[in-house]
Amino acid sequence: MKKQQITVRVPATTSNLGPGFDCLGVALQIYNYVTVTQTDGGETVPMARHAARKYFKTIGHEAFPFACTVQGNVPAARGLGSSVTVRLGVLHALNAETP
Repeated sequence: MKKQQITVRVPATTSNLGPGFDCLGVALQIYNYVTVTQTDGGETVPMARHAARKYFKTIGHEAFPFACTVQGNVPAARGLGSSVTVRLGVLHALNAETP
């Protein structure tokens, strides 16, 4: 299988807007860049592995090993969705890579 590398830009978000509580949110203009690279093996952060496991199970495709890196300006543990940027980035990148 040809190794591919996909980078996805995912915005930070804020929620709890007025009467919408956790149902309404706004994408902000700060981003994380999630890069997924097919590999022959190696370690991936648990959050990315969990998202990938659910993705492959849902689409019924055999999983392939990958590495995941995250760069950007979305601060962790500040309520701006940094963990969601990782999960969403992995899902979009895997979707682009899956034959």
